[in-house]
Amino acid sequence: MKENKADPKISIISDEISQDFKTAVEIGSGWGIKNYEIRGINYKRVPDILDSELSLIKQVIETYKVKVVALSPGIFKIPWEEEKLEEHLKKRLLKTFKLAHQLESNLIIIFTPIRDEKCSVDFSKMITFLKEAAKAAEKEGFILALENEPICYADNGKNTAYIVRKVSSPALRVNWDPANAFSSEEVPYPEGYKHIKDYIFHLHIKDARRIQGKGIQWLPLGEGEINWKDQISALKKDKYRGYFSIETHSSPRIGNTKRSLVNLRHLL
Repeated sequence: MKENKADPKISIISDEISQDFKTAVEIGSGWGIKNYEIRGINYKRVPDILDSELSLIKQVIETYKVKVVALSPGIFKIPWEEEKLEEHLKKRLLKTFKLAHQLESNLIIIFTPIRDEKCSVDFSKMITFLKEAAKAAEKEGFILALENEPICYADNGKNTAYIVRKVSSPALRVNWDPANAFSSEEVPYPEGYKHIKDYIFHLHIKDARRIQGKGIQWLPLGEGEINWKDQISALKKDKYRGYFSIETHSSPRIGNTKRSLVNLRHLL
């Protein structure tokens, strides 16, 4: 299954295929995919990898002529503890910058802290953390993409856009995940999208449906309740220039990743 040269930029989160980066790229390359987002390697989240693992990643990139389009280190995706958030800002983010430079990637996906209704959060302090992170990223030449995540304060399109506006930095954009917005009880398109569309820099692709009494079931693209057809049409109309990054989230990982890829190419 070769990627048509006219296709928009499609990427896959490598650990959705395999925790072994070489295996993920071997399989993905067979599908015509040359762009990868890295989140987990050998059951560790980047940037927490060994020098030997970094060397292997570089070898795979060179051998298969692929590109790392984003890193997802889980920055700030932790409960609200200022000391640990400060550590993410001062240490983990800088370590990620170093890895991103080494892999020639300019995009880092981040989050807001995990919501805890029992914990009193200083919203202005959270914005300060994000402003400092964005300032550091801008200095280093990176873009931070704030992902909407159901368990975090930036959970849907409306709230994520509000936070990005408060930070007000060209280095902070959005990693739009319609399925996560759906899980947060927002209608992703058109409701969530109308808030977020001016800030989208990266896109996660998966589908979902609600099962009564059991919550959310993740599914391959086009097999759930999300209006992906109109969402993608709107992105094309609004001249979205980022990657369409497949985040499978369901088993069997390889089979469902391929199904999402086939369905995505059909919609594009």
